[in-house]
Amino acid sequence: MSDIRQGSSGRITFTLNDASGSPIPASAIQTLTLALYVTVSGTVINSRDDQDVKGVNGGALVDGGGTIDLVAADNIMESPTATVEAHTALLKFTTANEAGSGELSFNVTRVRE
Repeated sequence: MSDIRQGSSGRITFTLNDASGSPIPASAIQTLTLALYVTVSGTVINSRDDQDVKGVNGGALVDGGGTIDLVAADNIMESPTATVEAHTALLKFTTANEAGSGELSFNVTRVRE
């Protein structure tokens, strides 16, 4: 994911592979959650703290991965003065046989007024 402008929408695209590296079928995913936070402070953004994104809250699954649509409120800036702020999206999933997680970091850039 490239940088995103403050207050803009965006999309996270992800892959889900099992321990052997094979794509996980969407039907095998039991849970999929998202935590979205400011990287430096750990402040949760837009109440997305282990939020269910398995087909809801902007999440969509396909075999081997999916997408999560971010809304403007997901891309706010905590700092009143920074021009760029690092954010982290933490995805966690479970299947009947395993659990996994992955992080994606991206920058939110301030919109000049």
